[in-house]
Amino acid sequence: RLYIDFSGLNERDRFMEIKQISVQEIDEDPFFRFSSEKDIFQLRESVLKDGIRTPVQVIPHKGKYRLVSGFKRLSIVRQAGISQIPAEVLEESDLPDQFLSVVSEQLTTRPLTPVEKARVIGIFESLGLTTEELIHDILPILEIPSRAELFSLMKEIREYPIPIQMYIELYHVSLKNIRMFSGFSDGELRIAACIGHSLQLTPFDLSEILKLFKDIGGRESLSLDVVYKNMDFESVLMSNKTRNEKIQIIKSALQERRYPSLTTYRKSLGALERLISLPDFIQLTWDKDLEKPGVVLRATLKSFQDFQRLLEILNDQKNHKPLEQIFEML
Repeated sequence: RLYIDFSGLNERDRFMEIKQISVQEIDEDPFFRFSSEKDIFQLRESVLKDGIRTPVQVIPHKGKYRLVSGFKRLSIVRQAGISQIPAEVLEESDLPDQFLSVVSEQLTTRPLTPVEKARVIGIFESLGLTTEELIHDILPILEIPSRAELFSLMKEIREYPIPIQMYIELYHVSLKNIRMFSGFSDGELRIAACIGHSLQLTPFDLSEILKLFKDIGGRESLSLDVVYKNMDFESVLMSNKTRNEKIQIIKSALQERRYPSLTTYRKSLGALERLISLPDFIQLTWDKDLEKPGVVLRATLKSFQDFQRLLEILNDQKNHKPLEQIFEML
């Protein structure tokens, strides 16, 4: 049974004017909501076991109350069928300062994600703060450098489709890496999110794939979604292949389309290497991007016989021609 535990309130809350409010009097207005739904299960267990230890915060609004802080707690209480919740009624006269206190308190418990920070900035903007105030006063509080381009990036993040915002939060994408989503349409970002979520791609792997998409689209004047459909990647994602196999298929196909000459060279080099028929303890490698000249020959010699075998392979005349061609190509 859920109960309201006033004994667990922290010192700051003990000096507040706290009252019990009917949950029916609180509007479902998400205006001040910036936190994501993560960790709600742990919070639910805590609330059901120990009660509400921190009151929600509300402001008077159209004869009812507007929720400023405590969206998860209110949701849990409603689902549990409880009719009242402890709340602190804030003054409506100075909403920016009231909301700043809410954000500051949240920052003492955990860091905010880039998506949450973007929402916070959007709320302050709706409360009437100017662009200059947002850049010079709010960004530093959110541990973001006071730069106009980062303010613009925050606005961009707010406009991303929900699947991309979810990917950013799930894979802890940094502000620096979030820029990989710039320049894509809403539909293209949804495809990017589908690829990222389906293959559980790290931000690095997804950025590599998106760069190839962007290069192909720029060269062929095609959008990402057109390239995606043309290359039938949806069937790859839906196939029974392993995650690593799917990633390799998609990357290889994109690289082949983006760098057709490079792909031809790689195939030729692979065919020449197979002509040499090297044993397992000898490896012949080169730069996969073919930017660095030369060949790396690695041999793991466990006996004198292995050394003799290496000399035989190097002295074998039939290996000289393919080796010579490999050196010419590299």
